[in-house]
Amino acid sequence: MYQVVTVAHVMPEKMNAICEVAKGIIAYTRASEGNLSYDFVIPADSDDTVIIMERWESKESFLKHVDEVHEQ
Repeated sequence: MYQVVTVAHVMPEKMNAICEVAKGIIAYTRASEGNLSYDFVIPADSDDTVIIMERWESKESFLKHVDEVHEQ
């Protein structure tokens, strides 16, 4: 299993827009071959932080997904 955790700080006034865009990204990534889970989290005590936690079958499946995203 391969895990990726991303912590991003965003402008609070952009959080709603980011959440709307994330809905499509979440669905697309969860349907990707080799994806085990993809979670988009906004901590309850923060208005400017997003945490993305991904689990993949392997590093290779993650890198294949990244390549496919960049080709679009």
